[in-house]
Amino acid sequence: QPWRNARRDYQLQEPRTTEEGLATINEYLTRPGGLMVEPARLYIAACYGARLGFAELFREVQLAFGSDSDSCWRLCCKVKQGLEDTSEIGAWSEGQAYFKGAVEILRRIQDLDLRTLYSGRVAWEDLPIV
Repeated sequence: QPWRNARRDYQLQEPRTTEEGLATINEYLTRPGGLMVEPARLYIAACYGARLGFAELFREVQLAFGSDSDSCWRLCCKVKQGLEDTSEIGAWSEGQAYFKGAVEILRRIQDLDLRTLYSGRVAWEDLPIV
């Protein structure tokens, strides 16, 4: 790939969201039903976590998902990971890339060159120029 060490020169997007989206799609294609429930929950919980402290997030997640306390606790811990004070607003947003990338790809799946996309380090937005 000629752009490997020159992403700026080629004005290419950061491919992380696309890569994580592909990984999520591949993972859930092999599961019965294929629903991406966990990545969707993580995405929504991170949205809540960006404006809520841990305790408020925990209550909101329980209301939204009706899950057992242990599942809600683990989800909230994942959303608040890396923060010094989890009672403050803020969230680990990296987990959102999995669901966001999958949705972006699935919305355009008929128009994407999957062979090039799977060639590595390519954002779906950059397919026309690579």
